[in-house]
Amino acid sequence: MMKRRTWTAADLFLILLAVLSVVGFLVRFWGVRGQGEGDLRDYTLTVLWKSVDARTVDAIEEGDPLYTASGELFGYVISVQGQPSEVEVRQVGEVHRIASPTRLDARIGIAVVGREADGQILSTDGGALLIGQTLTLYSARAELHVRIASIDQNVPL
Repeated sequence: MMKRRTWTAADLFLILLAVLSVVGFLVRFWGVRGQGEGDLRDYTLTVLWKSVDARTVDAIEEGDPLYTASGELFGYVISVQGQPSEVEVRQVGEVHRIASPTRLDARIGIAVVGREADGQILSTDGGALLIGQTLTLYSARAELHVRIASIDQNVPL
């Protein structure tokens, strides 16, 4: 004859924990990705591109579309500003910092569409955009390895 198992408080607690974990995952997944299209807003990302060949920065122009590695449209370039990168030059035990004649630090403005969810800005593909995050983006003439410096919501006039 088979012995009947009795449920202990620990068993019930583990079952409850598993059920709550599944519910939490489903709420998080469907709550973020399932939001309506009416929640989409325009944002401006300011990204930094450090120590880049000046010719490469010159290849980026306002209006250029930028794409992710998967080929999805990420956003459009709205501004490009470059200033000479500082480089270290060593001379007989001394270190000097001078402006590079061939390398630039670029500040690029990118117009993107996204939504806010759980205190984060999500791009249209659902990926979070965070200050300090490194992105690899592609234009028609360059591959950009940039870091997000700021995210601003565009306010309609």
